[in-house]
Amino acid sequence: MLHNLEIDSDNLASQDPSLYQLTNLINKTFLEPMQSFNPLPSTYLQQSNEKSLPDLCVTEHQLFKSLSLLNPRKATGPDGITCWVFKENAKRKAGA
Repeated sequence: MLHNLEIDSDNLASQDPSLYQLTNLINKTFLEPMQSFNPLPSTYLQQSNEKSLPDLCVTEHQLFKSLSLLNPRKATGPDGITCWVFKENAKRKAGA
């Protein structure tokens, strides 16, 4: 089990038996749930696609209004683009 943590188990056991036991406990804790792991059936994605969301319709006015109301001092999103970029370019993005 210790090979999962890439530790020389023979050397570790002779140096510090409590560390050796702790390492085994960590391995057991993380690997035990995988023993009962059952992968999803191959049809799982096909079933979930049948319940797709309806198309979203947004008007240019709604987009312009939403972009104009953004707070430029807010943090960036996961894309790393700051709100002030959207706010400053609201007219261009909304086609107004």
